[in-house]
Amino acid sequence: MAQRGPRIQSQWVLKRSLPGMEAPFVAGPSRAGSFLNLPVGAQLLVCGVGFDEHTVKVLWNDKYYFVYTERLTDAGTAIFSGAIDA
Repeated sequence: MAQRGPRIQSQWVLKRSLPGMEAPFVAGPSRAGSFLNLPVGAQLLVCGVGFDEHTVKVLWNDKYYFVYTERLTDAGTAIFSGAIDA
């Protein structure tokens, strides 16, 4: 059976940089991802829930990041909204 990709909920293009935290593959209290600014023009795929009710998980450049929902809507433009299987 073929492996399926993430379930895409929406796609965004950033019109200004957006802080994000790399989502670790191994969960745990001492395992936090690195922080970076996702660049202007980045196309983010929202594909999961975040670590709390204020964040979502996004995919960019084959890595997963957590970003704040409010900051995403301020920094980006939605180019797709719905749900598809990648």
